[in-house]
Amino acid sequence: MNSSRDTVPYYIITLMMGTLSVCAVIGYLYFLNVSVVEVVMRKDALRHSAALSAEIALLESAYIDAQHTIAKRIGDEGALAFEARKVFVKRDTTSVVVLAP
Repeated sequence: MNSSRDTVPYYIITLMMGTLSVCAVIGYLYFLNVSVVEVVMRKDALRHSAALSAEIALLESAYIDAQHTIAKRIGDEGALAFEARKVFVKRDTTSVVVLAP
């Protein structure tokens, strides 16, 4: 006949293994959830960064246009003439820089 002394260790081991299994499942679900949240937050941050880059590009374009407008106004007030002729530089085979007509 089995005494209660023989069954106690099996009961404790079974309870510990069950508790460990439940903790493992809860830990797995927690870390899975954390990784999904991190991926979503990273994609959102990348999307936000791309939107800010586009906005910065638009602001830089507006800034350059404003600089050109101001430079033209200053040139008009100072009686400066606009030179439409462009000068291009090309490299010859002898590695000497010459002006192209």
